[in-house]
Formats: sequence, structure tokens, C-alpha cells
Amino acid sequence: MPKVMIIAIIYISLMAGNILPFMGSSLLVVGLQQAYVGLSMNYVVFTVVQLIMVLTASLLYFAFIRFVIRPDVSKVANCKVANAAELKMTGQQKLVFALLVALIVFLFLPGILPKDLVLTQVLASLDIAGPLAALFVVYYVVNLRNPDVISFNEIAKDLNWSLILMFATVTPLANAVSNPESGILTYLSSILSVVFHDMPPALFVVMVLFIASIITQFCNNVAVVLMVMPIMYTFAIQLGANPLVLSILAAFNLNVAFCTPAASGPAAMIFSNKEWIPTKDAYLHGMVIFVINMVVTIIGFPLAEMFL
Repeated sequence: MPKVMIIAIIYISLMAGNILPFMGSSLLVVGLQQAYVGLSMNYVVFTVVQLIMVLTASLLYFAFIRFVIRPDVSKVANCKVANAAELKMTGQQKLVFALLVALIVFLFLPGILPKDLVLTQVLASLDIAGPLAALFVVYYVVNLRNPDVISFNEIAKDLNWSLILMFATVTPLANAVSNPESGILTYLSSILSVVFHDMPPALFVVMVLFIASIITQFCNNVAVVLMVMPIMYTFAIQLGANPLVLSILAAFNLNVAFCTPAASGPAAMIFSNKEWIPTKDAYLHGMVIFVINMVVTIIGFPLAEMFL
């Protein structure tokens, strides 16, 4: 039972952390898409499709646990639920929650409002960074006289600066690689055109994500995204595939990798926890998760096409 709970929590948390476009690998994929293709993502569609795919993958994984693994749940069947009074939000928690909802609303409005409105164009130009910075200002203005407010220095201590610096280098590198004068994508296209020539868009998207998903089982998934997304976008445009659909599916598919310890940080956590998770079980669950994610990716293609 403990091994199933640990793997399930890590797997579902990793997927759920990618539903919103300003979190995890989604932010990286959306940034690459804007840098290479120059198209803005409809964040409403992105979130809805991601949510459906995450729920579908979760249900399939729970079905695997329920009907194949069949863990003994008798020890947790009668566990006591915390008192509702103990779960009340503090004033600060309510404020942060309200600001998070406001951020989501700001990101969703350009995909809901008519495109010819000035407000829609302004919000679309602000993208993710604009509303996020504005809400930070609101948070600190509201808490000007609050001695218990979390200072920005404290927040900065816990930020993943390596990831932020990597994001900061993505755009100039993307522009350099995609520049026709560099010849990089032209060279890669000439090599891979033999494989992808005249391939149907749906088959291309599934095949290229399948190949990338295999690669990310042995390499860090962030590195794989940075390596393969420019090539994916180049051929997607040539073959008539929608780059926005490719971004949505890549954000889901390439975010989760559990087949080997080198696949991702969460995978390393699972394989290193030998006290609770035997190595053979870690490999089994990793392969099952790989299959589930590919199945959901295939299901997600027509779903994303329908919305976009």
C-alpha cells in the first residue's frame, strides 16, 4: 500500500502541476512556442484540455491499481478526517487564493473576450508576466502595514533560480536557432524530411511525441523539451499540423517520465526510495505510466483539435 500511495501522489501531483500555463513544463513549452512560432496560446483551451487529459490519465492509473495491483486498503479505510474547523483559511491564505483566481481570470480573458476589443489585445500583449507582476504589487500594497507579511527576499530564497535563468536564455537561443541565417533548422529539416515527408499531421504529432517520450526516459525532460520542440514546430508547420495542438500535447506528454532513475527528478525519488518501493515495482509502474500517457496523448489530439 505505501509504495502505491507514494508513486500515485508523485505521478498525479506532477501532472496536476502542469495544468495551468504558468506552472512547470507548461511555462517552458508555451515560451518556446511563442519564440519559435510566434503564436499566442489560448490559455482557456490549454487549461481545459490539460485538465481533461490529467483526469483521464488519473482514472486509468487508478483502474490499474484497483484491478491489477489490488493493494490492501483496510488500514486506511477507517481513517479519521480532520475537523472542518481546523481547515479554515487564514486572512493571508484567502488573499493569496483571491490573487491566484484573479491571475487565472486575467490569463483566460483574452481567450473568452472578442479579439477585436482593446482590452483583449492589451491583456494578450501582457501574457503571463504582466498580470503576475501586477498581482505581486497588489499583494504588497495590501500588506503594507502587516508585519507578518512574507518579504520578497524570503520568497527569493526558495525560488529555483537555475530554472529561471534557463527560461531567460530560452528566447534568445530560440531566436538564434530558428533564424534562417544560422542554417541549423534547415540542416536538421533536410535530414529528417526523409522520415516525415508527406506524413499525415496526426501521425506526425503522435510519432514525434512517442520518440521524444522515449528519449526523456533516459534524459532530463527539460533538456529534451529544449532539444526537440524547435524541430517539432518546424515540421508541424511544413506538414500542416497545428503548433498549438503540439504544444498542448507536448506539455502533458513530456512532463512525466518514470521509466528510469535518470528520466526526471521525481523518478529519481521513486527509484531511490528502496525502503518503500522495490526496484522492480518502480520499473513496472514507470512502464504503465508511459503507456497511459501515450494513450491519453492520442486521445488528446482530436480533443485539442476540436477546441482550436
